[in-house]
Amino acid sequence: MIRLLHLEWQKDTRDRSLWIQIALLCLLLVAAAINGTGDVTETRDSMAASNGYESARMAELQHSAGEVSRGHKPIQFATDGSNPARVGGGDGARRVWLPPADFASFAAGYLSALPQSHTVTTWSRHTRTDGYDLRSPANHTSGRFDVGFVCVLLVPLFAIALGYNVVSADRESGTLRLVSAQSVSLPRLIAVRLGLRLALLMAPIATVSAGLYLWTAPEITVEGLSKWLVLLGALSCYVAFWLALCGILNVSGRSSSCNAMTGVSLYLAFTILLPTAIQVAAAKAFPPPARLSLIPIMRTITSDIESGEKSKALVDSYYRDHPEVVPAADSANKMEPRTKLFPKALEFDRRLVPIIKEQEAASQAQSDFARRLSFLSPPFALQLILEQWAGNDLERNRTFAGQVDAYEQAWREFFGPKIMGLAMLVPEDYLRLPTFQFREEPAWSFWRRAFLPLGSLFAVSSVAAGILGLTLPKSPLRWRKRQVNLGMDERWARKAHRRIGILALGFLLLSVSTGLLWANAKFLYWDENYKERVRPVAGPTLEAARISLQEVMDLSKAAVEGPASVTQATLRADFGRLLYDVRLRAGGKASTFLFDAVTGELLSPISTELARNIARQYVSENAEITAVATEQYIPRKKHKAQAAVRVAFNDTNRTEIVLDRQTGEILEDEGRWRKVHFAVMQLHQLNFFGFEKTLLNIPGIPLLLMGFSGLALWGFQRARARRAKAAAVVGQDARYAPASSGESEGAHRG
Repeated sequence: MIRLLHLEWQKDTRDRSLWIQIALLCLLLVAAAINGTGDVTETRDSMAASNGYESARMAELQHSAGEVSRGHKPIQFATDGSNPARVGGGDGARRVWLPPADFASFAAGYLSALPQSHTVTTWSRHTRTDGYDLRSPANHTSGRFDVGFVCVLLVPLFAIALGYNVVSADRESGTLRLVSAQSVSLPRLIAVRLGLRLALLMAPIATVSAGLYLWTAPEITVEGLSKWLVLLGALSCYVAFWLALCGILNVSGRSSSCNAMTGVSLYLAFTILLPTAIQVAAAKAFPPPARLSLIPIMRTITSDIESGEKSKALVDSYYRDHPEVVPAADSANKMEPRTKLFPKALEFDRRLVPIIKEQEAASQAQSDFARRLSFLSPPFALQLILEQWAGNDLERNRTFAGQVDAYEQAWREFFGPKIMGLAMLVPEDYLRLPTFQFREEPAWSFWRRAFLPLGSLFAVSSVAAGILGLTLPKSPLRWRKRQVNLGMDERWARKAHRRIGILALGFLLLSVSTGLLWANAKFLYWDENYKERVRPVAGPTLEAARISLQEVMDLSKAAVEGPASVTQATLRADFGRLLYDVRLRAGGKASTFLFDAVTGELLSPISTELARNIARQYVSENAEITAVATEQYIPRKKHKAQAAVRVAFNDTNRTEIVLDRQTGEILEDEGRWRKVHFAVMQLHQLNFFGFEKTLLNIPGIPLLLMGFSGLALWGFQRARARRAKAAAVVGQDARYAPASSGESEGAHRG
């Protein structure tokens, strides 16, 4: 075994292309390490600068409060540090950071997508985005160039490049016969060659990862070293998986060109198709609500609590719950405007946080579902491992958010009684301010979360190695008997190239034709006034409303079971009536109600007659209504069906107006030619079965495979040309070779 390894090493050292690939991998790893280190260094520098600025600012405020308490300076609540509302709600705000983990520079991808810091004040932190990375949006879609990016996406290509011809090259060159004459079994030969390539690939990865850990970790610990060893084992399993696939392809008897094409196809399947399928399945199984939906909710809550009556009610409610902080009568007007802000912040969070928790629970369910399917894709499993080791995963960020919430609560408990009690801060109060220190999760929790992706990666690599071992014959002679000759390989490649081309041609023609029809839709079959009221019915002015907003909100809450919070209320005129459109959430579900603002009548769900009156506004002709039907309708660009009313007309375009059954708003304006346009859009985007534009990956795959099959045919042609040239040289040498001694003597006698 040692002699065989030595011989293979001597053979590989003479191959310049191998060393060029290894050198290129080293350059990529070093560049990725430098880039990842820069991100981590930038974060730590920002933390240090922020902490230094806060310390200096707090010292200044403390000095100002001391000057006021000693009577050396008059009280100026708007500028000095004795005002608790000013210190707790603005000037003394604390920015708390999620510190980078020891392996943060390995995978810095989520640094651009998840908040790394939060500003804590007495006001709600959910109204700010100061902790997000607002740099190039390309970081969020393509990921950052770091060591994780190289290991997950580029190292498999290097493994395929080194292992696609590990045995097939010997068979094509004819040197495999020499192996059959030696006392070396084919399994041992393949194991030595693949093991040597595994060592060549892992050597730069291990060196760079060790140097990166030693350089960026704040301190070297036994736990950190153990994590590095486990990570190195996971990377070894990952590389071994791709080399085992290369070994299986070599044993199958195909040519080197076919092995390379098949290897790249498997790479695309494991790194792109399967992770995409996992993400789509997770999104379909657990669709999280859009984050942008919080904006109208926050606006509604803010407008509600900003009203004068509501603001006074919140202050009175706080004093009833905390009678110990009711200020004395002689100080009741010192900072009275400031006392209104703190109860508003508490009410804002009380109404908004449950909605945010629902969204986070949906996102957590989606993440857990995708994590359970990580065994289907080794690249996906390795990405999960790298993100967890780097501390940039969702779980660690959620732990950070929970600790920030607890710190914000402690901050409010400290400043709240002083603000509402109209007390003044003294220098000693600054020494008792709550402090924040991020606490890492316990070691058992970390390893419990890592067990599934680590086990998946080890199991998949073991299965690939087992399949390779089962398919290996015992001798090269038996293996040669089941080989397919090069002519059959070339015919197979030509047939595959032709069939893939025919398949791709269909997709190309479909894309071109539907693209032209879509681009010229306005001139072919698209008319104006889409989803516009072409015959609007004038309604009363907004001043004609007799029902107040509070009454409508109370009616809406009474119409649902359990506690409910109004997220949006709109007063508008439509189809000749003045309406309140009220939207609220109750028990985690969203509901919508439509009220007549003059009579207070509940109009939801809209009646058939009301649907007729609304739909007539969107039809230009005075056409008759032929049908009114209720249905479950899925609007375009949405995933969930909702109750709707479809009103059909007998105009020249056969218009059908689809209305929301709860609000009366138009969902779709369909006509004879618009239906054609929608069908063209759906065909062009391959938007079927709720996959939106995900199926657009399908037309690109045949084109990519055509490129690889074309390269394989080019390789066959080059190999045939080399064989023909070698045969010509051999024939020429035989023609001009000197005759043997026997032939010379016979010629002499003659």
